[in-house]
Amino acid sequence: MIGEGVRGARLESTLSKLMFSSVRKERFCQIIGMSATLPNLVEISNYLHAELFTSDFRPVPLEQFLKLNKFIYKIEETTKNISTRYNRQLTIEDGKMDPDGLYPLILE
Repeated sequence: MIGEGVRGARLESTLSKLMFSSVRKERFCQIIGMSATLPNLVEISNYLHAELFTSDFRPVPLEQFLKLNKFIYKIEETTKNISTRYNRQLTIEDGKMDPDGLYPLILE
């Protein structure tokens, strides 16, 4: 689903149908959603009439990288600023099958 622009609309449509079906047939429907990337949690929970639970707990440290063409940079974040540092260069073997060079990153 990387780069899929209609994912949000499909998710909204699916959830709306589940909610409507649950009310119409008087059957209880419980939806449990988890995401590490949703920016508008309060808006979504209001739309779904749902309870919101958030947590910052991470069992392992989060590492972030930036890919520009075939170059990978590590994002280093401190309390005062965010910087990038060159990490490595990808070897893109088949530009026709994988024009964005994501396959080596997926294998990691």
